[in-house]
This record gives sequence, structure tokens and C-alpha cells, in this order.
Amino acid sequence: MESQVAKRKQKRMSKEELRTPDQVEAFLNKLWERVTKHKKIIIVLIAVFVGGGVAWSLYERAESEKLEATATALRGVFDPLVSPIVADQETAVQMKETLGTNAYTERKLQLEAAQKGADEFLSNNPDAKAASAVKFVKATSYAAMGDSKKGAEEISAWIEANKGSVLEFSALMQLGDAQVASGQASEARSTYQKVVDATPDGSLARAMAHTRLGDLSNPLMADKGNSTEAVKSYEAAHAIVKDDKANPLSRELELKLAFLK
Repeated sequence: MESQVAKRKQKRMSKEELRTPDQVEAFLNKLWERVTKHKKIIIVLIAVFVGGGVAWSLYERAESEKLEATATALRGVFDPLVSPIVADQETAVQMKETLGTNAYTERKLQLEAAQKGADEFLSNNPDAKAASAVKFVKATSYAAMGDSKKGAEEISAWIEANKGSVLEFSALMQLGDAQVASGQASEARSTYQKVVDATPDGSLARAMAHTRLGDLSNPLMADKGNSTEAVKSYEAAHAIVKDDKANPLSRELELKLAFLK
């Protein structure tokens, strides 16, 4: 008897529950009303989101293509500098046909090709991060091709425009060499001394600069030389590299000192 009453109560409760608005359904109805009310804004936001994703994808692709184009242009500058120099034009043609590698019959042609590549790169990529290094290659190639005076002017201008560059010490050394080759011994001495004063103790750059200063004073290599000054510079350089027997500069300095002592 009690069980039948309980079943009736349970049945009545179920009917009451069915008449009670379902909370999930009510929530979904309200959500749909809001979506309907603000559907234009939502559609715009979705469009912006999707459009932004597409735009970012296109940007990344463009940047990738830009980097690839820049790298290709840079190869036009640096590939000639590492290309082989061969005995004759026939060998150069054969290397191009069989290996796809450019070859040159003399250093001047190699440097001219690098300069041409540098001009093209700078014309198309004036604001590229690599522009400074490309300008450095172009500036130093003049002296390497035999125009030492022009080389000294170009390297000096590059140094002035790129103070603090990681290539500055290399540029100073090449400036000094160009000044020596163009007969500007006093200017070269000043340039090498800048390297000595600015580089860390024990650095190879300082050893090389001391060696160049010694060469400028060496009576066997320069007019109006001073053997005492030359020995002083060579010994300063040798003190840096003497323990590095694999460094050819160490042996070079030993020979120069042996001739002067």
C-alpha cells in the first residue's frame, strides 16, 4: 500500500519537474537570442579573426620569400670571393658546365664580379641588415684590385660610417695596408697604432698590428728604417703568439727577429 502511494508521489513529482523550465534549454535560448541580436558584430569579429590569420600567413610567406631573395642576392656578392681561380678560360667553362660553379682566371675578375654583386644588392636592398657588410666588401676590394688610394679612401669612409662594427678592426688593418701600398706610411702607422690601443691584450689583432708597425720600421723592408723600433714591435707581437706554434705568424716573427738581432 505504502509503495503504491510512493509511486503516485514520484509520478506527480515527475510531472511537476516536466512543467519546470529546463535550465539548460533556457540558457541556450538566451544565448541564441544574444547571438541573433548581436550577429552582425559576431560575424565581423569572426571575419577579423579569420582575416587576421590569413594576413599573418601571407606576411610570414612574404617575409620568407623576402629573406630568400636577400640570401640569393647576397650569394652574388660572396660567391665570387670563394670561387676557384683556374689556369685558363677553358677550365673555367668546364667547371661551370660540369659542377655549376663559377671560376675565374685571375683575382681581379673575381673581385670585379663581387663588386658587381655588391652594387646590385645595395641597389635592391639599401636597408638590409647585411648592407654594412656588403659595403665593407666593396670598399676593401678596390685595394685588392690594385687601386690602393681609392681603397684607402673607401675603407676610411666605411669606418667613419660604421663605428663600433664587429668588422672595425679588420677594416682598420686593411686601411693600414692600403695606406702602406699607396705610399702613406705615416698614416698607416697611426692606423695600426689605433688597433694596438683599442684591442685587448693578447689578441691576434694586436699581434698583427704590432707586426705591421715593425715592418714599417724594419730597415730591410722600409726606407729610413729603425731596427731598434722594429725589434720592439716584433717582440711585442711575438709575446702574444709565441706559444701558438701552429700560427704562421709566430714563425714569421722569429725569422724577422733573427735577421735584425
